[in-house]
Amino acid sequence: MPVIEEILEEHLDEASFHWLRWEKALLSAEHDLPDAAAQEERLMAHLDGLVVAGLEAEPLLVPAFESEEPGRIASAAFALMKGHPRGLEEVLARLKDGPPELRAALERALELGTSPGLDSRLIPLLDSDDAGLAASALRVLTSRSAVPVEPLERLLRHEVAEVRMAALAAAAAPALPILPEWLLPALASTHPGIRAAAVEAGMTRHLRPALATCRELVGTEADAAREAMLLLALGGAEADAARLVEKAEDAGTRASALWALGFTGQPCAAEAALRWMEDPAVAPLAAEAFSAITGLVVSGPHALPPREDALHDEEEDLDADLVPGPEAALPRPDAQAIREWWTQHASRFQRGTRYLEGRPLDAAALLAALEGSTMRRRHALARELAIRSRGAHRVPTRGPTWRQDAELARARAAGARLDMRPWNRLMG
Repeated sequence: MPVIEEILEEHLDEASFHWLRWEKALLSAEHDLPDAAAQEERLMAHLDGLVVAGLEAEPLLVPAFESEEPGRIASAAFALMKGHPRGLEEVLARLKDGPPELRAALERALELGTSPGLDSRLIPLLDSDDAGLAASALRVLTSRSAVPVEPLERLLRHEVAEVRMAALAAAAAPALPILPEWLLPALASTHPGIRAAAVEAGMTRHLRPALATCRELVGTEADAAREAMLLLALGGAEADAARLVEKAEDAGTRASALWALGFTGQPCAAEAALRWMEDPAVAPLAAEAFSAITGLVVSGPHALPPREDALHDEEEDLDADLVPGPEAALPRPDAQAIREWWTQHASRFQRGTRYLEGRPLDAAALLAALEGSTMRRRHALARELAIRSRGAHRVPTRGPTWRQDAELARARAAGARLDMRPWNRLMG
């Protein structure tokens, strides 16, 4: 094999490896934005090696679409679009004809792509007879803040649930003149995915019926309740936090309720989390929620040693399988030590005041947490920012870090204008 081919093959192998590591870093319970940026830099170094090769890399990149590795497919697509004059056409052709697994990887590459004319080439796909293709195009355009308003009303009434859910996710963008009557019917849908998507779109538009539906969903089966509990928690109302404390009593919704409770910021939620640190099944989740409210770092004297089967160094953690999820890396709390800490510090936390990492939650604290919290928690905080700003500030927490930094800078400039009231006072 010629030297150039060996070098390009190595770049593609490394890019595939680092792409998956970057995706895992974006969801990590241990890593923050600078960590993800460092991983992204390593990925981009290998992608750039493929891009610079231009046409010479084509014989290697096109066959990569037959791979079963999402990272390899996405890396090849990204490099092809950026380094080859016909690369975008090749990627779009594969998107049109490929199976769902291939489409998912290509969607990810298109979300991050910088090819001139990319958005304009995706828009016609919204009218495709292939509903899966239309949904793919709509999800990519939404991630790129490039959804046109003209077809959106029609897509919100699409007969295929996947397309309607994608359209509802797009409807939260503030630049789109969405009428409430376009969203309200979806709140009554019998399809759980459509209803959940309509709730978040409606809450971002500050529609009170969406909040009412969110509260209804909290009382449904576990799968439907999980997202509703989180959205309700982000409002920060003490009464809603108390309801989530009750949901933690149910073994079927306990883990989801504890995850949500950490975002309520309420002292009653911290006390509930403290109680569940005695349960090994959910103790790390409970400690994470307690830490998110109080600012106590669960380490050193406040943590138990890791289990033998959970010992990994930092590099291994990024390479580990994400099943059952990023929460597997959470530290195990020493419940007694944390209880003693709470006894000493509980008086600092006033009932009815919302806290984030130990400080009263205001716009500045929310933005600071979006910059400094673990990647796992930032996704939910970004949703709160989007709802409070009526969609004006949407930090793409699964996007490239330079885009995240740019949106955070915009949000900081407007932070003083964020309305931090509870949802029941914010929704019209």
